[in-house]
Amino acid sequence: MSYGAGGSSWNGGGHTSSEEEDAIIEYMAATLDFNERAPRRIPVQTGISWMMDTMANRSQCRAMFRLTAEEIHNLHDLLVTSFGLVGTAGVCSMEKLGIFLYTMGGNRPIRDANNRWVRSNSTVSVHFHHVLQAMNDLAGKILKPVDPNFLDYNPQILQENPFKPFYQSVGAVDGTHIPVLPNAASAMQHRNRHHITTRNVLVICDHDGRIIFCDAGWPGSVHDQRILNEAVQAYPYDFPRVPLGRYLLVDSGFPTRMGFLAPYPHVRYHRDQLAVEGAPPPVGREETFNHRHSTLRGIVERQFGIAKKMWKILKEIPYYRDEDIPARIIHAAFALHNFRLDSKDPTYRFTNALYNGNPVPLLNDSFDHMYYATNSEAAMCMLRDCIADDAYNNYH
Repeated sequence: MSYGAGGSSWNGGGHTSSEEEDAIIEYMAATLDFNERAPRRIPVQTGISWMMDTMANRSQCRAMFRLTAEEIHNLHDLLVTSFGLVGTAGVCSMEKLGIFLYTMGGNRPIRDANNRWVRSNSTVSVHFHHVLQAMNDLAGKILKPVDPNFLDYNPQILQENPFKPFYQSVGAVDGTHIPVLPNAASAMQHRNRHHITTRNVLVICDHDGRIIFCDAGWPGSVHDQRILNEAVQAYPYDFPRVPLGRYLLVDSGFPTRMGFLAPYPHVRYHRDQLAVEGAPPPVGREETFNHRHSTLRGIVERQFGIAKKMWKILKEIPYYRDEDIPARIIHAAFALHNFRLDSKDPTYRFTNALYNGNPVPLLNDSFDHMYYATNSEAAMCMLRDCIADDAYNNYH
């Protein structure tokens, strides 16, 4: 082996020249430069600074975070003091909440949030899930009736003559489908009758629009009636304990059982049959009953519309490896819905039993003993006839 004047080089058969060696060195240097980490971004404005500026403008605050600045501060204080939300050395608790609301309100992908908050994808994801956990803890406290014994009657129903016969109603039940992107193994389970992959969510709301029960754990192929049957049995402490004589309004997709008042079957009921322009008015006691029933039960459908418009992540929940995440996102969205309603009262932290630490003691037994009573359906059919007679004869 010998070295030439040009420096270290091989010569002879199968050996490299000095030029080839230089080319290899240049290639390796370029490869190393390519694999270096991207330089750290120096933001013109940090995420928390942008959040504070946005919150100072009421319309921009609502557009970006779906809440007013006052509501954001109230929610932040509640989550920090009662539900374990804490900041880290690099991200304060307010910025965490901002990342969460920004994602929930706009259904924005992680990459978009990454750019807006000047944070890495992993940082945005971690802090979103931290707040999601705190919001689900809050949901466990406020997705329920303020008075679990239903001792009071809704004043608006009592004041409006057409609906007075329904004064014992405590709310309405319905299901809604939330589009999701499941993994391939469970896609068929989640495909509903419209061939869309969804979660079928059972919701009960009162006549003020508050969500008092939510079960979001079912794939879209499962029927509403099965979800209701399972909920009554699986959540004896959380399912609303409707007292004897009171009831929830349901449509014909649910069973007529004690505590659930359904419309007359095979009689016009839905708005597109009774309430649209050009449709003939209700005729007879059964159609009159169904029309009033449908109007009152519309409260739950309106809350679906409000929640989906406010929290656009409900338009289509993205794929998550953990299949429990979509249900937790849905619960969080409805908890935000209730929080907005509850916080309209400036004294809610002190006067509302769900927030002040003094929940109302339960007086009623769990609901399943009424639901499965042998005379359950006959009793509700008799009650329906009594209400129909009253509505037609006295408030027609």
